[in-house]
Amino acid sequence: MRFGWNRSARGILTAATTLVATLLAVGMGTAARAAPANPAPVVPVDNPFAGVKGYVDAGWAGHVETSAAAVGGADADRIRTLRNVPTAVWLDRIADIATLTDHLDAALKQGAGYITLVLYDLPDKNCWSTVSDAELHASENGLQRYKTEFIDPIAAIVARPEYQSLRVATIIEPRSLAYLVTGLNTFSCTMAAQSGVYIAGIRYALDTLTTLPNVYTYLDVAHAGWTGWENTFTPLAALVTATVQGTSAGLRALDGIATNVADYIPTLEPFLPNPELNVGGAPVRSARFYEGNPYFGERDYATAMRQALIARGFPTSLGAVIDTSRNGWGGPDRPAAVSTSADLDTYVNESRLDRRPHRFSPCNQNGAGLGARPVAGPLPGVDAYLWIKPPGESDGAGGPLLPPGTDRLVDPMCDPSRPNRWDQSVQTNALRNAPAAGDWHHEQFLMLVRNAYPPL
Repeated sequence: MRFGWNRSARGILTAATTLVATLLAVGMGTAARAAPANPAPVVPVDNPFAGVKGYVDAGWAGHVETSAAAVGGADADRIRTLRNVPTAVWLDRIADIATLTDHLDAALKQGAGYITLVLYDLPDKNCWSTVSDAELHASENGLQRYKTEFIDPIAAIVARPEYQSLRVATIIEPRSLAYLVTGLNTFSCTMAAQSGVYIAGIRYALDTLTTLPNVYTYLDVAHAGWTGWENTFTPLAALVTATVQGTSAGLRALDGIATNVADYIPTLEPFLPNPELNVGGAPVRSARFYEGNPYFGERDYATAMRQALIARGFPTSLGAVIDTSRNGWGGPDRPAAVSTSADLDTYVNESRLDRRPHRFSPCNQNGAGLGARPVAGPLPGVDAYLWIKPPGESDGAGGPLLPPGTDRLVDPMCDPSRPNRWDQSVQTNALRNAPAAGDWHHEQFLMLVRNAYPPL
């Protein structure tokens, strides 16, 4: 359960909300909209998702309808039930900010109580990828541009008086801090660490957004299959703590953490509840699929990371959100019971919901399904299950080559004919013929619908 007291430091800023909006707008050369006379003070809440409905992106809903019309029949009926499901809006380019007011205005017209924004434009972002799509670079004044051309305009817009009734949940820079823990064996991540742009950018985002009483900040902390080992879990918790501690508000600058963003880890592995269970003379977590990682489901990872951060000084009000958009793993291949095999790997492979050949398989995964629909407060400490990655949007293209002039590159981890970068003995498990990242992928969406769990 979350309590509101950690936001008291922000509550005293409520009266200054209009002033903040005006100053930010003037500083950017943007005209501030007229404020209503004597606007009601914004009172921060414990859980921004509780008691209100989320914003439905008309663009995503339109893709859903297009896919429904393309298939017809029972599949179409199931697909159309999703048109009113809220999904996050990704701002991963400076140019995307031009669409923000449209989304916020639409949210108000819908009567939505919250909107989820993903802020993803750090200089040299995605450093661990072989196809980083960063538009900003530390060597080209990227940090200053991130502050003045990305964070400041976003803050100025959401601070406008007309949006103060709308709770704005921000997912801050997916994957970035995890890259500084696990990616230092690569040149790009080493350069990002040495330049300090990730930490400086995140601190600036938190410093700026925390002053706005209608904004809630959730910092990405990877997922169970990435940083669940002790030698990655503890360093990530330490890095998150140090990063947030360096803000003006200290550890109270953060409302929560976000896990499984745009990934596929099941919320639970119901047939593998005990990672220490002995099967064939070894604990289940030592199976090849888990490689010693004790966190099988995202719920356990998220709650453990939250507790670890609280133990490091974060307030007990710290929440968590889990992306369940594509972690359902239903359909005909979903196990119905625990395996009876005495062989450890067979036992795990026959029992696990996650059907991927390797847990670090992040691109357009074959066999995946829609997960739990967005819901507030599904369990203590978890503010919400959210659809942060809009289902049906491609993770990336694996080939053939994209048209000349595109700024979106072919990713080997999205090529189904390639071996997995992290385990050459297995394939990527990516779907064939996927479009570029962010483009609508009808075939994937149809698969997600058919494999949804709970079923549609």
